[in-house]
Amino acid sequence: MRLLAGERAEAMGALPTAQLARLYAGVAFTDSDRANPAAIEPTPRAGAFYYQAAAAQVAPQGSPMARAEVLRKAWRLGRDRGLFPTAARVNLSATRQLVPSPDLLFVAADAVRAAILADDLAAARAWQVFLRAIPGPADAGAAQAAAQIWPLLQLADAEAPAWDNAAFDAWLESQNTVDAAVRSRRAAIVLSAADALGAEGPRQRMEDHYAVAPAADAATPPPGTLQGMKHAAAQNRRGETVLLALLALGPGGPATATADTLSEVIAALRAVRLEKDARRLALEAALARGV
Repeated sequence: MRLLAGERAEAMGALPTAQLARLYAGVAFTDSDRANPAAIEPTPRAGAFYYQAAAAQVAPQGSPMARAEVLRKAWRLGRDRGLFPTAARVNLSATRQLVPSPDLLFVAADAVRAAILADDLAAARAWQVFLRAIPGPADAGAAQAAAQIWPLLQLADAEAPAWDNAAFDAWLESQNTVDAAVRSRRAAIVLSAADALGAEGPRQRMEDHYAVAPAADAATPPPGTLQGMKHAAAQNRRGETVLLALLALGPGGPATATADTLSEVIAALRAVRLEKDARRLALEAALARGV
């Protein structure tokens, strides 16, 4: 119960990540647990196990491959439990020890997602530079990973290169393993958010996704909320703008916002000089939809 409370508090920003790390580090595991980690149920205790395992691999005798595999399991567990950002932050020290290399291509995309969620853009950029240095024909895995992370860096990084429709098309191609409607909804989120963040170019691709139906869990803002939010933003009433933005997003937050609602909220936050918050919201929405 202490671990669960710690995780939820960290996710809400009410508990320092370092404190959750100390809670994780204090959990005792048996030799049997370490010999068969797959038998540990996907609970807060499993989060503690992978935290300790990743930290152990950071030691001088640790293996980069083993560390990467443990971190991938920690991130997957966090994603499955709705706590991916928490898993990314609490394991940031171990993540920073992952030096981009051809042997670690299998974890590159997840490493970038985790670094961005933990506000370590420098690490995310390092991976992008590494992936782009490997010619596509030489390693299709590098090209695939580079395509997958491109929209995330566009949304998260205010210093990202200008919008590139060819890079967007490459990302969209990397999504061809999912249902067409899901792929189109992901594209709409990326395009709408990037456009609201001031990128030049996304509108050229928006018309391709006009006909996509909203997700089943998509939230509809209460009548008049978006207009009220835009009016408050135009009058530079920051507190009112933020409150109406939260109301527009609904109980599910950015995870259930439609592309249109997300675009309006991002634009309003930027209008009252909350650029970093707007980018964070765009990123959370994209990740929640599987980008």
